[in-house]
Amino acid sequence: MEHVRYSAQYPDLFALLSAELVWAVEQTLANGRLEGWNPDRCEVADLIDNMLGRLTLTEYVARGSARQVAARTRIARRLPGAAEGELASTDQQQQRYRL
Repeated sequence: MEHVRYSAQYPDLFALLSAELVWAVEQTLANGRLEGWNPDRCEVADLIDNMLGRLTLTEYVARGSARQVAARTRIARRLPGAAEGELASTDQQQQRYRL
């Protein structure tokens, strides 16, 4: 697995953080990558905002959940059996995700 330094990738997001907070964010992101998470800029920004107290834990989790739902919806639209631009049926989605 390639080592990713998000502070180098998104320096503007880390600009106002102390060295200790930069380390804490980098370690949190590294741990997440070991679990299979590949955060994008929005997810890194939300994590930083949560650590700075700009987002509550509830808001942070809600944003992450909303992104997952949006991603599943995009995938569901591409499932076999769904017409172009049509959302796959609930049965197809459940079968796909084994819900």
